Amino acid sequence: MKKLLVLTVLFCFLSLPVYAGITTDAALRQPDFWQSNFPDCENIVLDEEQAKTVNKAIIKTSATVYDLRNYPETISGANVKKWIEEADWLFKESIYIKGRAASPNYMQIIANERNIANIPASVKPEYAVTICRVNMRALPTNEGGFYSSSDTHFDQLQETALDPAEPVIILHKSSSRNFAYVQMRNYRGWLPIWTLGLTDKKTWLEYADPSVFLMVVADKVTIKADGRENLYQMGAKIPVEDLDDKSYTVLIPSRSKEDGK
Repeated sequence: MKKLLVLTVLFCFLSLPVYAGITTDAALRQPDFWQSNFPDCENIVLDEEQAKTVNKAIIKTSATVYDLRNYPETISGANVKKWIEEADWLFKESIYIKGRAASPNYMQIIANERNIANIPASVKPEYAVTICRVNMRALPTNEGGFYSSSDTHFDQLQETALDPAEPVIILHKSSSRNFAYVQMRNYRGWLPIWTLGLTDKKTWLEYADPSVFLMVVADKVTIKADGRENLYQMGAKIPVEDLDDKSYTVLIPSRSKEDGK
């Protein structure tokens, strides 16, 4: 198993800007409005143990939310095939790519790229971490798919977006080996291979189950490391390697040259 390169970045306490917001109602942009209308907002709804119980119930009853730390060592290939084929409805739609209707031949190329025929009977998961913010796709392509030639906003192939340092489990790879079909904590879909750093499970758990981490509470935070800007959105976890009273050293994953296709 290839190792994941780890960079450390000094992340100092920041004074975050306050934004006016998008509403035209001035009252809604003031804390007093919300505090006066929700007098019990400081009450704890669930304590830590109760929250854990609720989370366990969600994982137990949901078909897509997983406790990745306890993901099975092997998965039925039939299940992986079924999950990938859940996006088959897209091949029955009229999809426009770059303003033109996608031809049946083009859609068949994408269908073949899924490499379904080569899914083994038993799948052994691989462990990886995202190295940048990346879009998860319903099909193994980065091309946007729209319902009209003029639409540029509602990409039917877009599933969700992942922040850097998000742990994922690789279940399958496309025919070209340019995409991986992965399970994240609450979603499945295709990610470009180059956005993933492969690693062993022990290292991977530092991201899947960090003992110390920062939580992004602003709408977004950008950290520069290894010559690139790493964008995190609200709610993202950033594992911490070291901390003191004035600063944190956080872990920023990077893809090594050995992490090939």
